[in-house]
Amino acid sequence: MGVWSAHEGELGIIQLIDSDGKEMAYGIMSATEEWMKSGPVQFKTTIVFDAKEVEKGTLIPVRLSASCADPTHQALGHDANEGCGHH
Repeated sequence: MGVWSAHEGELGIIQLIDSDGKEMAYGIMSATEEWMKSGPVQFKTTIVFDAKEVEKGTLIPVRLSASCADPTHQALGHDANEGCGHH
């Protein structure tokens, strides 16, 4: 499990990958309650996808990179500092 850090109430994304490794959908995990507090905070997302031709999938949680405010950045295979305004 571990401790994850959120940025502006967003924790990261959940990717849905089919059995061929293709991304079917993703959702941004957003706080459902006050996130600027000490202690645990609940997060949720909604993922919409078409499963007509898919028999098996995998949900992959991807943590928001501490160095990048875009939660899809790390999940899409980018370097943590690439395109994040860091020089």
